[in-house]
Amino acid sequence: MTPSNLILRPWQSAALELMSSWQAGPFLLSAAPGAGKTIPSLVYARGLLRAGIVTRVHV
Repeated sequence: MTPSNLILRPWQSAALELMSSWQAGPFLLSAAPGAGKTIPSLVYARGLLRAGIVTRVHV
């Protein structure tokens, strides 16, 4: 789930889909500095917080 005013880049949307179904341990999101890695990570964390799966997130 993304905030209504947030438009993700295609690769960020693809990363979110992969993160959502990932079952094989830690997920590494690799891209150049400033490419926008934090945005899909925070969107994913927001979903986990809203679902009650986690209670806090460290960035």
